[in-house]
Amino acid sequence: MALIEFKNKPDLTTPITADALNHNFNEVAIQDSGWLPLSLINNWASLGTSWPTPSYRKINNQVFIRAIIGGGTLNSICATLPEGYRPIGTQYLVSATSVNTGGVIRITTDGNIRVQNDADWVDLEFSYFTD
Repeated sequence: MALIEFKNKPDLTTPITADALNHNFNEVAIQDSGWLPLSLINNWASLGTSWPTPSYRKINNQVFIRAIIGGGTLNSICATLPEGYRPIGTQYLVSATSVNTGGVIRITTDGNIRVQNDADWVDLEFSYFTD
């Protein structure tokens, strides 16, 4: 898969023909890590095979995380992301939980993902940019 970008800035005052469009773009490669396993710690565990396997991926500079987990304790780290997948600033994300309130997930620049709410399960389905 690839993105396209303009070779030259288009002149918006002149009608653009299909031929001109075909010759005015460069192909830009998309870098995709594919889904990688997210190692859970501190008694956090996946809720089972009915839910997504805890995992993460990076497409260009956007990181995606998916998991539904439970069993851990309030305000504990559930996983740590490797370098290259960490945010440039602390991220606070809202999550669905078993107690029908928005839970807070904090991802710090050292890659720690911390669940900041007390619930039987937490949905980790979010994305953020690394730069």
